[in-house]
Amino acid sequence: MNSTDLDNIELFRLYRPLDPTKLVDAFIEATTHQYKAKLFNMFTPETVIQGRTTGVIKFTTSLFAQNHDYQNQRIPDKKVRSLPVHDPDQTQRHLVDHGWVKQDRNWWRTYLQPILEFDDPAIDLEVYVCPLLFEAARSLLPERHTYKVMRVPTIRHNPGAMWRFLGLSSSKPVFNIDSDALPYALPYLKEWEQSKCLWFRKAHCADREINNFSDDSVFYHPMTASEVGLKAGGLPGVAQIRDWLCAFWWAANHGMVQNCVYYPPLKKMCSLFGRNPYGYGFDELFLMQVVFPLAFKKGIFSVFGPSDRRTYLAGLDLMACEKADNHQVVIEGK
Repeated sequence: MNSTDLDNIELFRLYRPLDPTKLVDAFIEATTHQYKAKLFNMFTPETVIQGRTTGVIKFTTSLFAQNHDYQNQRIPDKKVRSLPVHDPDQTQRHLVDHGWVKQDRNWWRTYLQPILEFDDPAIDLEVYVCPLLFEAARSLLPERHTYKVMRVPTIRHNPGAMWRFLGLSSSKPVFNIDSDALPYALPYLKEWEQSKCLWFRKAHCADREINNFSDDSVFYHPMTASEVGLKAGGLPGVAQIRDWLCAFWWAANHGMVQNCVYYPPLKKMCSLFGRNPYGYGFDELFLMQVVFPLAFKKGIFSVFGPSDRRTYLAGLDLMACEKADNHQVVIEGK
């Protein structure tokens, strides 16, 4: 099967790809200068503090302190700026006192500590960091990493989680990762580097596909945002990626992004998880509708879960990859 012929792939009949060029053109034409400037600021670093650049691969991650769910309260900017980051337990108490919802998850130890401790000479770590948090944590942050301090704080989970996608434009192989995954050895990266595939991704695999905590939404994303890789030169310059992010954000806020899907097992339309721009999963919706179709055409090294963690949509995804040109599939556990 020719992997460029997306119209003949059932998965892409359900998940409709967006043409980023047309999307950006519509965004530029329909919005005012002031609105465009506001969105550009959301996705633009103000300051770059350069760290080590001798690695063979770059990891990009985001660092911010906000609740994931848009339905939860926003932690006030002044409370983020005043985080007592030199004391992990005080930091947790401070966040909980001001609205941190995941009280069983220590923010400092989960998200900040892995960045402080990460030190692999083969990997350059690039951190896209909230400016308020950078003020609070600057004296702790290791000089070996690169910090891209954003112009404005994140609103909720997004745009913060999407900042790291700016790093996909790179002169060396690049890998998007969650900071809490940094302590763990990521399997299959060497196999990907040695393959002919331009892209790497881990498909979302779970034992269920309907997410009952979000209006029974369909919870399948072809690209897990914390495990997306791209070889050097695979995407246009960072300014164009920023345009894609701004245009997608604008389109989602104006009802122009697919937010539901016909789900054959239930024979009905279902909402898509991550459809709210401010909420958890919206970063993966961007990958699904903008990046994944482009990556599929070029060729992806795909990691799928075993059969007991492969839902209906994951099965369609796997079948498409196995039939396509320039793709390589790995099943975890085999």
